[in-house]
Amino acid sequence: MAQAAALAAMNDREHVARCIETNAVERKRLSEGLAKLGFHPVPSEANFVFIVVGPEANTLCDDLLHLGVIVRAAGVDGIS
Repeated sequence: MAQAAALAAMNDREHVARCIETNAVERKRLSEGLAKLGFHPVPSEANFVFIVVGPEANTLCDDLLHLGVIVRAAGVDGIS
């Protein structure tokens, strides 16, 4: 059922266009908010925002997870 729903959603051009637009608007809003907090988001057209945090990345990820925010730490050699 989930696969059928996913295929139907992907074939709905209006739905896909709305999702792309929403993603762009929210990525911009998130990047601007992070910049106001002193972070430096990397410009992107992807469905995520990348910021360099440094050696405390894993601690920050854990702290955010406890607040209900799911993020992923990426090391120099890839996803850690």
